[in-house]
Amino acid sequence: MIGMMKCFILINSKQNANFKKIVAAHIAAARREGGRKEKPAVICADSGIHLIYPETPADYLIGDFDSIKPQILKKTGQSATEIIKYPAEKDFTDFHLALDLAVSAKRRPSEIIVFGGLSGRLHQTLANIFTAACFSIEYKINISLHETRTSVYLLNRHFKTLEITENIKPGDTVSLRPLFRRVKVKSSSGLKYPLKNDILRSVDTRGVSNEASERKISLEITSGELIAVHIRR
Repeated sequence: MIGMMKCFILINSKQNANFKKIVAAHIAAARREGGRKEKPAVICADSGIHLIYPETPADYLIGDFDSIKPQILKKTGQSATEIIKYPAEKDFTDFHLALDLAVSAKRRPSEIIVFGGLSGRLHQTLANIFTAACFSIEYKINISLHETRTSVYLLNRHFKTLEITENIKPGDTVSLRPLFRRVKVKSSSGLKYPLKNDILRSVDTRGVSNEASERKISLEITSGELIAVHIRR
């Protein structure tokens, strides 16, 4: 498997033309910046390939292929994309398998950017967020998830600071939740309701439905794990 510093994982999404353009633009920019030595890999989990087909080639297509369009699977099989097929009855989601593939690289990525996975069935969305969060902690990889209007960022002991500067404006919703029992937020900026040395507990809902007051949001935690959800207006 090729070495890589940045990795894109594409999973099931409602899709729309504008979102597909955003995904393609991010991948193209990363490939230009990375060059041959740090070429970012593109891993598609099953129908996640619909986000880039046929304009952008994928490096890997993985899953049980129960949701990919048959004609796209056939065409992809005739390309340079490596196909990794699993049985339908398995112990892991296709997204989990894609993450496993990414962390098995000779040079693990320092960042994984996930497109899709936040607009489908609730149990799948929750599984996607928690699986990504646990992989981030276990493998020390910065992971974020993005859909048309929603982005999810993960903070933990390896990644204690966050800056959101892309596609954010005053009035956007920014919700903060502990991943597990509690998280201590050292500081924040750019929020209507700022936090400073505050503890957010899972039994409370204080961090829900905060708002951006600027075009840049900054957060820093000192302990615990934080899920930051940005919803664009």
